[in-house]
Amino acid sequence: MDILLVDDDAVDRQSIKQVLEQNPSITRLSEAETVEQGLCLLNEHNYDVILLDYRMPEVNGIEMVTRLRDRPNLGQTAIVMMSKSDDEQVALDCLHAGAQDFLQKKEITTVRLKQALLHARKRFELERELYESYRKVKDMAQTDALTGLYNRYHYEDALNNAIKNNKPQTHSVALMVLDLDRFKYVNDRYGHDAGDALLLEVVERIRRCLRGNEIFARLGGDEFAIVLTNIERVYNVNKLARRILRELDEPFAINGDNVRCSCSIGITLHPYNGETAAELTKYADIAMYRAKKLGRGQLCFFEETMQEEFSQRYQIELAIRDVIKGEHFRLHYQPIVDAGSKALTGFEALIRWPDTQVQYRPDQFIPVAEESHSIHEIGRWVIKEAVRQLSRWQQTYDRELTMAINLSPIQLGDRELVLFIQQTLERFDVDPESVTFELTETALLGNDKIKHDCIAAIHRLGCRIALDDFGTGFSSLSHLLSFPIDIVKIDRSILPVSDEPSKHLAVMIGLSSMLRSLGLSIVAEGVETPDQSVLCQALTIDKLQGYFFAKPQSQEEIELRLLSSASEKAELGSDALEFA
Repeated sequence: MDILLVDDDAVDRQSIKQVLEQNPSITRLSEAETVEQGLCLLNEHNYDVILLDYRMPEVNGIEMVTRLRDRPNLGQTAIVMMSKSDDEQVALDCLHAGAQDFLQKKEITTVRLKQALLHARKRFELERELYESYRKVKDMAQTDALTGLYNRYHYEDALNNAIKNNKPQTHSVALMVLDLDRFKYVNDRYGHDAGDALLLEVVERIRRCLRGNEIFARLGGDEFAIVLTNIERVYNVNKLARRILRELDEPFAINGDNVRCSCSIGITLHPYNGETAAELTKYADIAMYRAKKLGRGQLCFFEETMQEEFSQRYQIELAIRDVIKGEHFRLHYQPIVDAGSKALTGFEALIRWPDTQVQYRPDQFIPVAEESHSIHEIGRWVIKEAVRQLSRWQQTYDRELTMAINLSPIQLGDRELVLFIQQTLERFDVDPESVTFELTETALLGNDKIKHDCIAAIHRLGCRIALDDFGTGFSSLSHLLSFPIDIVKIDRSILPVSDEPSKHLAVMIGLSSMLRSLGLSIVAEGVETPDQSVLCQALTIDKLQGYFFAKPQSQEEIELRLLSSASEKAELGSDALEFA
């Protein structure tokens, strides 16, 4: 056993040495008169036990114990402290500081000292085992089991420390929140094992972009965070983020397929965007959400206006929940007329916010409903209400009217949607051919089998499928060949604004000719002038819709101004503007 004796009293040291020399198990005995000498000897050699005097000059024994216990793995040495004092509080202070045993110098004997050395060594070994167990449990509590990265708990602690140490605030702390763009698709199609493998590959690619001194954490699911300290130029943060985007832009090999899984990155800076970890995380999430809105594989720095938009979005989401509970949404109906006769043929159902003090436009609350997936419940209400109204009008006015209903791309992921439509048509005794479901090009993008099957199943029911806003997308032509499209609605932006020759006119002529050759029914949207109406009629477009004929109106207005006078007035035209 190797012993280090640290005591400034030469007489006491000699007395203790004489006792130690009677112990044959001691192979080395070193002496030090001060704490600093003792620490130097410990740096040169490992000792089994330190015999340490409580009262020392300049630096006392308690401080030496504290320094040793701050070392990795509690240091390497057991400690027995000694004192001439018989004050019990001194003994307690020594033990609390980290010593394994305490001896009064006047009680030191060969037997007592031998027992103290053995007990101290054994207690220290047990303490180290407990400490190791604690470290392992702590690491497990702070580490993500799958990726080995820090988890959310350690991330929050590390970010708080980074902010605390960023004083004076001559540099910045940057927080990047990353969220994978198509991870759910990989999990759903290839299974969770493939999803886990993808996450590991994502982590490896991101690590290749880092220097190693960053805080890299998995916050949960497919969301990650990177904390950068001592940032002098925002340019460097932007450069790192773009490097990560490029790394993840390369396809991943999953079960023999090449799958793309980019990420969206939101970035905040301390102290400019927030003073606390909670604020920085909140604003980084908002910026990341904005990046997703910009498209896949984008990054976005937080700006103050984003907080206002986020707050409004949250208020709309809460308001939507209240409206859904009471089914207080409203439907307005815009007439659709025959291009030749100007006779009323049907309507497009358009959802409106309830008549409340705070009003939201459809372009404000529909995206929020889609993101929160409350669009499923709202969409079913629209279908039921529009079909019910169509049934009532057909029976009351004995007219073969039609109803166009908009479907969100999110709704197409509802496996029960087709059955709901079928049951609703049967419930109100409405012919499926009199109902058209309008889809935007967004709903047709991608290779989502569930959505494709849903569109085909709706068409098999006998309902008609319309492609809305035609002419504004880059791949609309391929959609006409790939999906069961019956009707194409030419977007208002294509219509010429005057009767003079223009590119708009040439495009309008070309589109109408192509669509007729494909046997598709054509509806022109946004018709607002007599010239546009005449042009559409000349191009043999089938139906027209726009403010020239009527704005969207409530059920009561439709019945009062259009349907009740239908027997006397079959046409809608400039005279119908009074109905708008």
